Amino acid sequence: MTQPPPPGYPPQQPPAGQQPDNYLVWSILATLFCCLPLGIVAIVKSTQVSGLWAQGQYGEAQAAADSAKQTVDTSRTAIVHPPAPPSGPPGRLVLQGIPRGARVSIEGQQVQGTQLELASGVHHLIVRAAGYQTYDKQVTITPGQTFTMRVVMESTGDEAAGPCDLFGPAYNQDNLCFDTRPVPLSPTLIPVPQDAPIFPRQAILLMRVSRNGTTMEARVFVPSNVETFNNEALDMAKNLRWNPAQKNGEPTEAWVQWPFQPVRQ
Repeated sequence: MTQPPPPGYPPQQPPAGQQPDNYLVWSILATLFCCLPLGIVAIVKSTQVSGLWAQGQYGEAQAAADSAKQTVDTSRTAIVHPPAPPSGPPGRLVLQGIPRGARVSIEGQQVQGTQLELASGVHHLIVRAAGYQTYDKQVTITPGQTFTMRVVMESTGDEAAGPCDLFGPAYNQDNLCFDTRPVPLSPTLIPVPQDAPIFPRQAILLMRVSRNGTTMEARVFVPSNVETFNNEALDMAKNLRWNPAQKNGEPTEAWVQWPFQPVRQ
């Protein structure tokens, strides 16, 4: 740092030329578009130039200007450029050994099927299935080539209590258990006599439907106001035939809530 002249000596004379460029505009642009921390440092240095020059501290003013310029240049090299798009034709990923009802995702996005066309490069594969530990791997796809991967998933040892075996608030979250729910092949309408003293409300039953389209289990989920109507709904449910739930294009077991409605005879 330049020391002030001793008493009695004339003040420091400005060097030839004008005040150095303070690079303030470039510092602001660096803050907005390049690197915030370095841009702030550049702004601080830039604002010091004029003040130091006005105080006669010409060496310090030039040093502040040089520092501002150097910081701006450094911030420009710190820009994070987006990755270049993959080059070449896409490749194909074929997955084998996927458990029934599994959920497959690439880069966090759920995909359907076990034969996937992907851009060349590295991809993040995740497979989740009830009763198995999550399968998490990196997959490299070569342009125009088919890569076959056998997915070997380890059991959690608790298959009987998987997320698709018991109905609850999180059942079929993110379509983990099925893509389309079961639908009965016949109407669920229960006749009520004209002279019935109380016309019942509908009953909603919770049923577990097999992959073969039969009712495995049924219970009243939202009861009617007439108990005999609940019992008739349960009797009908036990004999229902279904179009079963589908997961990845294959039938699968599933829980479903379904209304049973009264109709007057």
